[in-house]
Amino acid sequence: VRCLGYRGRFLEIGKFDLASNNKLGMEIFLKEITFHGVLLDGVIGGMSPVLREEMYNFLNKQLKDRAKAINPLVRKTFQTDQLEEAFRYMAAGKHI
Repeated sequence: VRCLGYRGRFLEIGKFDLASNNKLGMEIFLKEITFHGVLLDGVIGGMSPVLREEMYNFLNKQLKDRAKAINPLVRKTFQTDQLEEAFRYMAAGKHI
């Protein structure tokens, strides 16, 4: 949220911070940002099956075409025998 520019928009799509009632300082709103909590399971669950399939096909096509609008997150994977290395990677904050 702190990296938002003037009049930026933030969509919280995770439940953890909302359900945990995590604090958000009011000073961030001096930049006239907007903050919206969106529960995607409610949005998707309320869609008609036709619209849900249309959205799925659209997103799939965008990912396959490597569209600039949608990019997969950069990720690092570890094998099961690399457990210690994975924890050290996370402890170093490299996964953020």
